[in-house]
Amino acid sequence: MGLWKSIREVLNNRIEDTPAPAPIEDASAERVIVRRERGERPAWVSTYESPHLPSELWGELLQIRDGRFPLGLNFGRGFLVERTTGKFVNVGNRHLRALGIWSCKVRGDRYYPGEMWPGRPVTLVREPDNPHDKNAIAILNDRGEQVGHWNKGMAPGLAKLLDAGADIQAVALDRDPPKVIAAEASVMAQLRA
Repeated sequence: MGLWKSIREVLNNRIEDTPAPAPIEDASAERVIVRRERGERPAWVSTYESPHLPSELWGELLQIRDGRFPLGLNFGRGFLVERTTGKFVNVGNRHLRALGIWSCKVRGDRYYPGEMWPGRPVTLVREPDNPHDKNAIAILNDRGEQVGHWNKGMAPGLAKLLDAGADIQAVALDRDPPKVIAAEASVMAQLRA
């Protein structure tokens, strides 16, 4: 017990300026240690810049301005790309519906044999007689094999559009985890442009 107490005292009584660690060639962020006082832990300051659009900019940038659509598709990464900043926007972003974009991570994919490939179209098939969900939407790949179902929480609004006969197009964004976006044909054309 006395040894541990002695070690703690030595460590807590040290006042030092610790130099920043040598940069690592593949590091995506540098770490800098700022001066610390007796008994304080070092404060790490990161210079890392996220590839994702910051949430404080969602309301400002995720809207149609001057007839220009703010997003583009990025297949294989599972994200949409905000055009002015080049930053990624997750498919679960709450601002997408206001732009007419429906998105989800595919549910139940492990129970079905079909696979999706980023950039390939998928077909949405309503299943109103599904015993688990009256708003169920099956997702089929371009070979007609079922891949899974649309997220149950997101399905009701999209089911209403499909039931009303809206021209909804869907495309696979990512394969693992499987992500799909859907939109009316005019919106999808702007995403692809």
